[in-house]
Amino acid sequence: MQAPLKALLVSYTFPPTGGAGIHRVLKLAKYLPAHGVTPAVLTARNPSVPLRDESLMRDVALDMPVLRTRTLEPGYGIKARTWKNSSSERTSRSSRIMGRVMTGARQMLLPDPQILWQPGAQLALARRLRSGERPDLVFITAPPFSQFLLAPVARLARGTAVVLDYRDEWSTLRESYEMISSGLAR
Repeated sequence: MQAPLKALLVSYTFPPTGGAGIHRVLKLAKYLPAHGVTPAVLTARNPSVPLRDESLMRDVALDMPVLRTRTLEPGYGIKARTWKNSSSERTSRSSRIMGRVMTGARQMLLPDPQILWQPGAQLALARRLRSGERPDLVFITAPPFSQFLLAPVARLARGTAVVLDYRDEWSTLRESYEMISSGLAR
């Protein structure tokens, strides 16, 4: 009898975080064991998101390892207030300066603000790859697309496959990346 395949599912968000992007990786984690795959999850401990849904935890097996690592991103409430204030009409000099600072910060956080999860996520992934629980497969789902920066780390482990899962928003963002809406790509 063959040992079960070990998979590490990487998702910036995972229950009790709520929202539409949660369900794909949650259902994978729930149903993979029925197909001979032992899942574990690598996720952010403090994701900067607006929703929590504790009811989703009932689909998470009690014995499934969920590795939660810290992100350096500010909390969602702080981010939302700052972005709102930086985009509102700037009448004072300090408001204009703050707006420029925020614009610069957003431009530096490429491809997305969740890149601030990379230090913790890369360290946790490297530790997992060196441990006795080394996965046979690392499944990285996005958005956020900065998670794909974990793929080179995963490839360092000989015999570990990497799957990059592009979810729906890749096609939504395509117009922005290719400047189709502005007519420049014609």
